[in-house]
Amino acid sequence: ARVDLISKFGRDFLERIKQAGCYQLVLGVESGTQRILDLVEKGTTPEQAKESVRLCKEAGIATKAFYMFGFPTETAQEMEQTLAHARELDTDVACFLLVKAYPGTKMYNQLAKEQGEGRLQGYSHLQSEVTLPLVGNFDKYHIRNASSFSNLSNEELVGMLRKAYKIYYPDGRRK
Repeated sequence: ARVDLISKFGRDFLERIKQAGCYQLVLGVESGTQRILDLVEKGTTPEQAKESVRLCKEAGIATKAFYMFGFPTETAQEMEQTLAHARELDTDVACFLLVKAYPGTKMYNQLAKEQGEGRLQGYSHLQSEVTLPLVGNFDKYHIRNASSFSNLSNEELVGMLRKAYKIYYPDGRRK
């Protein structure tokens, strides 16, 4: 669900979809920084994400949020802001992923223009696995980048993922 639409439609809408059987909404929050949201033309704000989660909680609808690390030009400080945003939102489930530029997307086309198509072809899916100290469906995370277009190294990105999951799930389990 788009956080801008949830905050726009409001609690009454959420209560109606709850009555119709909706028990959880999945939110593509992506980042806790406006600069990154603007960079990827998400069309949302961190404040809309906060409002959406608050409204969902009031309506009794569980929330799951997706966050991404490793956008081109994203700094470690901005990733930390995203992690702080995730903690503040306190959704029922949080998933932290690495950015992947897919062919045909604006990000892919821009990176191909700047870095060359050849480098993007080495940007393979499911390149390696990183074991995380979590149980259930979160016991492994597949790194989606053979090479990163982030300012951070792959090792630093993996470290950020580990940190995010350890902070959000301190005992290794879902809330």
